[in-house]
Amino acid sequence: MATPINFRGLNHYATGNATLRSEKDGMILEGFKNSFDGITIETNGAKQWELTFNPVEIKKDDVFGISYNVLDGLKRVKTVAQYAITYSPDGKYAYLAVNSRLEGDKIELVGMKDGKEVMKEVYDKPEDLDCNWIVVAILVLAAVSVVASNVDYENERTVVTHPNGTKTVTVRTKKSFGGGGVVQPVAKAAGTNPEPGKGEFPFDHLYITSERCYTEDSVEELDGNISQVIFTPKVSEQIFITDEVYTM
Repeated sequence: MATPINFRGLNHYATGNATLRSEKDGMILEGFKNSFDGITIETNGAKQWELTFNPVEIKKDDVFGISYNVLDGLKRVKTVAQYAITYSPDGKYAYLAVNSRLEGDKIELVGMKDGKEVMKEVYDKPEDLDCNWIVVAILVLAAVSVVASNVDYENERTVVTHPNGTKTVTVRTKKSFGGGGVVQPVAKAAGTNPEPGKGEFPFDHLYITSERCYTEDSVEELDGNISQVIFTPKVSEQIFITDEVYTM
């Protein structure tokens, strides 16, 4: 494994063909050749985390992806969330897709602009187990290019006590990317050829939120705080990482 670079108190490793180097005001990540290339960040169980970088345009043939891993109570690595921005086969649209197998029964998508909610959709998780990657939004290229400038997550647990005295634990994971563009919801989340929904909304942040529920006895064994982020931004330009903040 490559020697880590410590930035803002966290270890960062270049993965695949990517290279990572320290600069006076941050780090430079570059050399992307395929969708495996990027950076692995040890977040050490932080409940909130955000990585900020220079704005980059996501172009045709780019694949902007991110995965979030936990260590469960038995020290097993478990991917709990994954999303990607990619293009349709004909190159006419950019899609925001999530790995639905890692989500709860409902997947919420919220678009924000200047601190205000401009769009909100809730999609059902597909019952078809053959369909894992589903498109939850169309990014409208005719209006403006898609730009990314930060990625983040927030992990929260809520304990519910039921009338019979039993307890369940709901784990709510909110992940997002910030930047800019115009988003159009889809009529129904689908693996391919999604039907456009109503309206087009300028945004500067898109949030994807879902919940998983555990019994009180099983949550510590089957779940955990996010300890690793794998950021695979296959774009044509270098990424200059300028800041990273988190809450333990």
